[in-house]
Amino acid sequence: MARTQNRGEEVGDGTIKAADLGLSDASTKGTPVDADSVIIVDSADGLVKRSLFSVLTTFFSAVFAAKVTPGTSGNVMTSNGSAWVSSAPSIADNAVSYAKQGSEFKDDLTITGNAIDWATGWYKEITLTSNTTFTFTNLEKGKVIHLKMTGAYVPTFPSGCIIINGGTYTGAKQNNIYIECVNSTTPQFKIAIHTEP
Repeated sequence: MARTQNRGEEVGDGTIKAADLGLSDASTKGTPVDADSVIIVDSADGLVKRSLFSVLTTFFSAVFAAKVTPGTSGNVMTSNGSAWVSSAPSIADNAVSYAKQGSEFKDDLTITGNAIDWATGWYKEITLTSNTTFTFTNLEKGKVIHLKMTGAYVPTFPSGCIIINGGTYTGAKQNNIYIECVNSTTPQFKIAIHTEP
């Protein structure tokens, strides 16, 4: 049975009344400060006063120390079930699915005008309506784009483009043009042109 004390004497059967240590009549405290304290029943010393913030700070510092300690810059924090572990980010082999690939590697686009953005879909359909000099933006070294092009006009590609298979553009047919960016700093490209029968 829980018991309370009134001026050092045991009173009541656990029901806290207004007289019990004056708790019911105590004024309300707003934001606590470091000098505040609380009354607790210590398992060894009985009724004692403890500093509010110093005790809580010591307790929570020990509990959360491992959780708030930063790891190595650039690493990621993971849990092993009992502690936080700092480790270098990595992706497991064969872990990136097709759905997780960027749109620039799988989107099909229809291009009008002369601007070809290497950061968008890798497959682009183009119908020439006039002689066209193309421009490239957002070059990505090692990337290959596929242009499916038709139209009885003359396409001109930027300087640094070299046709490596001897193919030629035929405006009356569908042309599959594959362009690889070999150097994105000093733009260089390899082009292969395959004309459909």
